[in-house]
Amino acid sequence: MLIVRITGGIGNQLFQYAFARSLSIELNRNFKLDLSWYRNYHKFEEESNPDAATKRTYLLDKFNVKKNLLNPLYLSISYRLNNYSILNKVKKYPVLNYFSYSTITESEFDIYKIQYLKNVYISGFWQKNDLFEKYSDLLKEEFTLKNNLSVENEFFFNKIEQSTSIAIHIRRGDLLSRPAAVAEQPYSTYKYYTKSINIMKEKLEKPELFVFSDDIDWVKNNYNFDLPTTFIDNDGPDYEHFNLMCNCKHQIIANSTFSWWAAWLNNYQDKIIIAPKWWYRDTKKNESIIRIPEDWRILENIEE
Repeated sequence: MLIVRITGGIGNQLFQYAFARSLSIELNRNFKLDLSWYRNYHKFEEESNPDAATKRTYLLDKFNVKKNLLNPLYLSISYRLNNYSILNKVKKYPVLNYFSYSTITESEFDIYKIQYLKNVYISGFWQKNDLFEKYSDLLKEEFTLKNNLSVENEFFFNKIEQSTSIAIHIRRGDLLSRPAAVAEQPYSTYKYYTKSINIMKEKLEKPELFVFSDDIDWVKNNYNFDLPTTFIDNDGPDYEHFNLMCNCKHQIIANSTFSWWAAWLNNYQDKIIIAPKWWYRDTKKNESIIRIPEDWRILENIEE
């Protein structure tokens, strides 16, 4: 059995699921999703700590993914069997081997070693792994919404479908509110977005912008787009906004897994995707963490 730890927002959840789903097919193994991070966030992160990860909601259940959830008791039983000496003695019974597993992180991952392990707990973000590209058709099918859009978002959807639509994602939120994020992850600048829009204007006829942001009022007050513009400014929900972004014909993404996945799931044949060069300020980390497809255009997003 493969167990994958699911954490973070939609983008991280999709990366973690895509990796686990692909690995399970590759190894012909069952997989389970561990959602304990969402139930026990206070144990993993100090909510009063400004450097803690932003608290998120589990949203994979809004998509047509496999509902392979790990029983919450599994990890508790496993912990007790492995840490209490009196219970350690009963581990000799084969049926209890089900509660023993090996933990594998991204730096330790080796698919050839994993295939010889009975139960594996997979922990990481898996944003650089290429395995899921092999199963892109399956994942694109599973990463569709279960339910119809709300009436208001259906209006936006139709507008997107009927135009030369460009999704532009401007991420602020935790990039500015958490000191660790501010120091580590650059905020894509006005110059990056302006240059990206100019490229789109050169290549497309009658383009229209659809703006997505976690601080939409700030964007309205600080950006002046020289194109017909629609602000996706209702209350969401996030997964419906994500679906709208996926269905835009072109994308200008932020250094965000949310818009990365929206661009990757874009099925428009002649799509143009523009992505920021810097997702992290550290060169080595920037090159090793995130994967940018070859057909996406990369632009500078830091102003010195």
